[in-house]
Amino acid sequence: SFVRHDLGKVHPNSVKVIFKYPNGNQSAIVGSSIGGGNIVIVEIDGIPITYTDEFPTLILKYSEQKGIIHYVSGLLSDNDYNIETMRTIKRDDVVTLITETTEEVDGKIIDEIVNDDRFTFAKYIIGE
Repeated sequence: SFVRHDLGKVHPNSVKVIFKYPNGNQSAIVGSSIGGGNIVIVEIDGIPITYTDEFPTLILKYSEQKGIIHYVSGLLSDNDYNIETMRTIKRDDVVTLITETTEEVDGKIIDEIVNDDRFTFAKYIIGE
């Protein structure tokens, strides 16, 4: 169902989508139509991001710990992938790591990353 709601300081053509799963978990994204057939995702589960579908993007959440950025960047670098941007957002002891690459990453490498038990959330978005 659709409900009008003030989403705060976002583009006027924005929507918040809440996904409710059978196990009781839920996830939410906020996205905006910015004209010309373009969208931007500005929030995932309350974490501000900017996803425009320009680059393949890996989104990971984990409990704060040393070595995660090294692990992800090392695995990508060792397999000849270039990182376009890498950003961390920390809330309490949970870190969200957003990594954009200049090209699509091989499925085996993505599987290795997203199936790592250290991540509480792991998604890879290829885009077009």
